[in-house]
Amino acid sequence: MDEFKDLEDELRFEQKSVDTESIKSLVKSIANNQLEPTISFTEHSSTWNVSKRINFLALGIVTLPLLGLGLVFIYTALFDSGPFFEKCEIVEAKVYLAEQNVVVDYKIADDKIMKLKSIQLTNKSHIRQRVRDVGGETSSTTSHQYFLATDEQELELLSYHSSQSSEERRRIIKLISKFAKIANLKIPR
Repeated sequence: MDEFKDLEDELRFEQKSVDTESIKSLVKSIANNQLEPTISFTEHSSTWNVSKRINFLALGIVTLPLLGLGLVFIYTALFDSGPFFEKCEIVEAKVYLAEQNVVVDYKIADDKIMKLKSIQLTNKSHIRQRVRDVGGETSSTTSHQYFLATDEQELELLSYHSSQSSEERRRIIKLISKFAKIANLKIPR
């Protein structure tokens, strides 16, 4: 019987919460342009105001009988677009910070973090590629997905379909290769 098990669990929990708080401060620094990420995998920005939310809500109510499609619009208008009666900018991004050796996937509305996932790179980290066929008999495409795998965690970095332009595919492959080189990661083939 380990007499220090409770203490070890408590310390492990405190370490995780400290890491989460430091990651949150890094995300806020990126959002306020105080910190420049080493690599930006994806970044999408949108501005939401009251009229846009009301339009989404109305569209959701109208399309609700269509197999519940309206639920997506209603959820977006009420819960996924920031405070309802305020204008806000929502930024969703996936970045690599070389100094901290961490990949962060986040969504932030003004200064409120709505989604936060991060993976600390270790010596067991690697990039995993999954290739699969998507579609039916008449039209099919190949989906290529790149994941950062570390111990038990996995985070999708980027993906593309064979139907996308060759320029976009090259850009994604080049970005993954650059990340692998900077982070000293292997891409098993």
